[in-house]
Amino acid sequence: MVDKLDIRTWEETRARVITKITHTDYQTLCKLHSKYFNHRYKEPCKCNKQNLRNWIKDLDNKLIK
Repeated sequence: MVDKLDIRTWEETRARVITKITHTDYQTLCKLHSKYFNHRYKEPCKCNKQNLRNWIKDLDNKLIK
């Protein structure tokens, strides 16, 4: 089940993430992805932009629809 607070948090974070991501937003991305995709919290390398884009898409599909 999706938490409404998580949806709002992701929407606010997503609105800020256009070309760059702050460390706080990066941590939010990692926290929410681990929660909704059932894996341990991890912070993948920021140099792998495609992986970060995939995580963002995953959360968009799961939380924003």
